[in-house]
Amino acid sequence: MGDANKRGPYEVRVQQSVARKAAKIEKKHAAAQAWWEGLTEEQRQEEKKKAKEARDARLTLLGVVGLVTQVVP
Repeated sequence: MGDANKRGPYEVRVQQSVARKAAKIEKKHAAAQAWWEGLTEEQRQEEKKKAKEARDARLTLLGVVGLVTQVVP
């Protein structure tokens, strides 16, 4: 706990943590945007298809789990 006091008051540490998290999210977003813009139209269509299949599989799984949890009390 003594090291925390060296880094400043609690409020300052919280602000630093929030700023680091926001910077990390912004960096990931910029990398994803650059990746997407680097794709050809065919690759974009393929990625959209993969995302749709993954979304459909997840929804199917959630539906099955919901069905099972309703049957088994």
